[in-house]
Amino acid sequence: MHDAARHLGGTAISSSYLLQATDKDVPGGGGGGSLLNLGRGITTPTTSVICSPSCPSQLVRMLPPHLGFLIHVVIEVPACLSFALFPSRQLGMHTPHAHAVIRQYAALILASVLVALVFVDRPPDDTSGKVAAALAVYHVAPSIRSATRLTRQARFRKAIIVSEAFLYLVVHVICFVALLCDAWSALYMESHP
Repeated sequence: MHDAARHLGGTAISSSYLLQATDKDVPGGGGGGSLLNLGRGITTPTTSVICSPSCPSQLVRMLPPHLGFLIHVVIEVPACLSFALFPSRQLGMHTPHAHAVIRQYAALILASVLVALVFVDRPPDDTSGKVAAALAVYHVAPSIRSATRLTRQARFRKAIIVSEAFLYLVVHVICFVALLCDAWSALYMESHP
C-alpha cells in the first residue's frame, strides 16, 4: 500500500479524504481492474485509494448538482403545509394569535422553497452558492430545537431514536450538509477547478 501511495505522490490512507487513481497509475495495475491490498485482508479496486488535500472537492463533485436545493424543497414542502393547515399541532393548545404567527412562518418556509426551486435548474455560480449557504444557516435553528427536545426526552428516559425529534434532527442535519456542499461547489470549486 505504501509503495503504491509513494509511486502516485500521495500518502497512505490516514484520513477520510480519497483521491481517484487509475489502475494504470499503480505498479502492476495495467488497467485490467486490479485490486490493491489495504492490509488486514482488505482489498479494493485501485480507483480510490490515495489521499490528497484536494479530496473534499472530489467528494463534493460526485454529488448531483444542487442536491441541497432539492432536499430542501422535498423536506420543507410538507413542513410548510403542516404549519399552514394544522397550526394547533405546533403548540398543543388553541391560541388564535399564535396560529397567525405559525401561519406566517409557513409563508416564510414557502418563500424559501420557491427560492430553492429557482436555483435547482441553474448552473452553479456565486449567487447560487451564497443562497445555498443562507438556506443552510436556516437549518441550524430546527436542528438545535430538535437536539434540545432530545436532551429533554433523555432526561425523562423516553425513547430517543424512534422519536419525532430524532427524525427532525437527522433531516435538518442532512439538509444543512447538502446545502453546504452546494455552497462549497459553487463558491470554492468554481474558482479553483
